[in-house]
Amino acid sequence: MEQKAIFRTKIVAKNQDYTSHNGEIVTIINSKDYRDETRYAIKFKNGEIARNIMECELTILESNRHCYECNKEMYSGYVIENGMEYYCSEECLHKHYTEEEFLQMYDDGNGDSYWTEWEEL
Repeated sequence: MEQKAIFRTKIVAKNQDYTSHNGEIVTIINSKDYRDETRYAIKFKNGEIARNIMECELTILESNRHCYECNKEMYSGYVIENGMEYYCSEECLHKHYTEEEFLQMYDDGNGDSYWTEWEEL
């Protein structure tokens, strides 16, 4: 299962300003030890990849089920495309998808998008 983290930075380098992604849930692609710290390669929601991200810029999520809109930890909610995105409520879901778009992805229960409940870890 992919590891997720919440991204936050104040660092702006030449040709690299990732501050617009602050608060976004990102996917950790890989990590490597560099001197006395760990550096990460991450992927943003828009598919952009950032490398050499410091550990202090990430809050590693213990659970992979956090709402992609409000970052709330989830025990029930909407799963989009088999876990590519999660939304805790209709309000958060509809900021990204219309009811019609969700129903097309749901496909009368045959799609990879649905509403569910999980047991607490």
